[in-house]
Amino acid sequence: MVDCGAGENNTAIAMRMNLTDITGGRWRKRYRELGLKGLHVELRPGWPCTYEDDTVAEVINQAFHSKPTDGSTSWNAQILTAATGISKSAVHH
Repeated sequence: MVDCGAGENNTAIAMRMNLTDITGGRWRKRYRELGLKGLHVELRPGWPCTYEDDTVAEVINQAFHSKPTDGSTSWNAQILTAATGISKSAVHH
């Protein structure tokens, strides 16, 4: 969301984060309205969450408030997975 505050549009951010415009826009709207609480994963059918809410919040904060240490200019799922030890599929959710 740091990029949002800098005026970057949903399409550019979604493209860089490997999201659809719709998903990026939905996350941005929820973050704008509710802050980090708005990014909490809503319950849905299927397997239960593997990670505790605090762990998920830490990863989200890391992605929004820091830069990768490998010299990249922004996070993506692969870099965030390597930095946090959380599975790539969990990072994508």
